[in-house]
Amino acid sequence: MNLRLSRLQLEKISDITISMGQIFFASVLVDPLVSGKSSFVGVFGGLVMALLSWIISVLVIKK
Repeated sequence: MNLRLSRLQLEKISDITISMGQIFFASVLVDPLVSGKSSFVGVFGGLVMALLSWIISVLVIKK
């Protein structure tokens, strides 16, 4: 299956992925501050998800 996306569609996918990364990043920082609980696994996992989202966004927009 050959899927062709227009430049505008790629930009929108990139924007959505950036937003997902921001949500992951905010949940990693805000939730532990509000609840007073922080775990290494939670913080590390959130940061990894945020970084992956941002990297995917850059890769999508470069195509």
